[in-house]
Amino acid sequence: MSSSILDLVADGYYARPQPGLPWPVGRMRVPAPRRRAPATDPRRFFGFPPSAVYAPVPYIPSAAAIRAARATGLSVLATLWLARFAGLFTYIAIVAWAIVRIPRWRNVLAIVALMPVCVFQAAMVSATE
Repeated sequence: MSSSILDLVADGYYARPQPGLPWPVGRMRVPAPRRRAPATDPRRFFGFPPSAVYAPVPYIPSAAAIRAARATGLSVLATLWLARFAGLFTYIAIVAWAIVRIPRWRNVLAIVALMPVCVFQAAMVSATE
């Protein structure tokens, strides 16, 4: 992250309330940015632990659907639906494979996999599909 971004935050370059003005106007004043000399150490390391929790593999079905939708010129809404269906179909395929492979308790696995929360989560464009 650049040091100049940290300097903007430290200088108060964000909207803050103005006393005596009505509500929408009172919170919309943004101070002008200050000119600074370039920092001597422009890069600092900031860890973002939850940003790389999932591997890229779970995103493959949705990413492939988004790529296909862009190639065909679909709208944003159609792209989202296509990505959601791709995740759902992948979930169905994985669950069907697991039901075939499991030696017993197939009915329990099928019931749990078909619970509304599981199906809803499978239809989302996320790594937990």
